[in-house]
Amino acid sequence: MRRYEGAWDAIHHNGPDSVSQAAASLVELIKGALRESTSGDNIEAWIDSIGRPAWACDPKGFPTYRARAEFLLLKQGTPPRSAEACARSLTDVCKDLEEVKHGRTDASMQFVVSALLQFEAVLLASSQPDTPTP
Repeated sequence: MRRYEGAWDAIHHNGPDSVSQAAASLVELIKGALRESTSGDNIEAWIDSIGRPAWACDPKGFPTYRARAEFLLLKQGTPPRSAEACARSLTDVCKDLEEVKHGRTDASMQFVVSALLQFEAVLLASSQPDTPTP
């Protein structure tokens, strides 16, 4: 919750480094939420069930954030094609936020706000009552 509040705080204060600060908070929020919401779940079994594609595990063998997001969405009953598209989009947004966070690209605060709202939509979808595990 602290990262979420930090992102919104940086957005509302709109100081000289607010975009980078908001992006940093949002990146950490997204990664932490995906780790926490998929820990202890059957994500490893799900990755094995889909043939353990290269995109699903990082070089150390841990589930990628894309895999975690897709698994989470599927678990909540999101149609597979939509879950895949949303997970890919979230991953791309995270990569762009990392660039903003480290000052390697210019971005408007509107981009960070849009990213935060997109993540809120994923969180909302994942907070719906449980449906059968994929």
